[in-house]
Amino acid sequence: MQTKENILQKKAMIIHFSFKCDSGKIKDARIKETIAEKYGADQKLISDSKQAIAKQCTEKIMQNKNEFQTSLYKYTLPHNHKGALILPTKFYQIIMELERKASTKHVELVNEYCNNYLDYIDQAKNQLNGLFNRADYKTVDKIRKKFGWNIDLTPYPVIDNFILDMAQSEVEEIKNNAQKNYTTMQEQATAGLWARIYSAVKALSEKMNEKRQVKGQDVTPIFRDSIIGNIRELVELLPGLNILDDPALETARQELENNLAGIEPEVLRSSEFTRQETAKKAESILNNIQGIF
Repeated sequence: MQTKENILQKKAMIIHFSFKCDSGKIKDARIKETIAEKYGADQKLISDSKQAIAKQCTEKIMQNKNEFQTSLYKYTLPHNHKGALILPTKFYQIIMELERKASTKHVELVNEYCNNYLDYIDQAKNQLNGLFNRADYKTVDKIRKKFGWNIDLTPYPVIDNFILDMAQSEVEEIKNNAQKNYTTMQEQATAGLWARIYSAVKALSEKMNEKRQVKGQDVTPIFRDSIIGNIRELVELLPGLNILDDPALETARQELENNLAGIEPEVLRSSEFTRQETAKKAESILNNIQGIF
């Protein structure tokens, strides 16, 4: 008989994304001294950092990272270890393709940053004026080392895999702790999926119940197509994210598919009756979720 741990090992893996970027910030003791002297303030309460390189210089690098991270969160589940996520094997190829494109772009953007680094220093000279100090700035080679991008993938661990030269009681204690961690992870992963469903349906419900008036006249609430698009995306993703085959999650997915995903945003905008009916369906699903989540 397969345990849930065995199922997880076959259907999921652990993924960890790490990233670093030059913040452009450095410390300058003169800032503390000047402000403290001018205002009679305690230096301990004053920051001594300055933006030696403008934030917009790394804006594209951060945007690329944020876009990839958003996709990563979409296709993964939370894990109880900091920075780690559970990646269903069903989405492995999708994530690897997204990561390949994003990491390639990251290298290109870092090269662009480093090629323009001396120009950024010249810009900082004009912006910082008296706070500028050329000695604050490292060489391009050292700056390049302030950037990083890495993906680590490991198999999902099985609790019974212990080969230890230890007393049986100690091995059992480790296994028990591992089981507790596994249970916590399972609860967090499941709660994360319920939270996604609840958030998407709640947003739709609130928008359908929203009342707007212009010059005393009721008008259609303004909303984007994503109000339904987010629900359609969940209907598509949930079979892969529901790695423990939770029947309650599958029931919720079917409710989304049957009652909400097929509604066209344009019809919602043009028909008050459809908005009212959609609000009722959304409230019904929310009540069912609250009974479980």
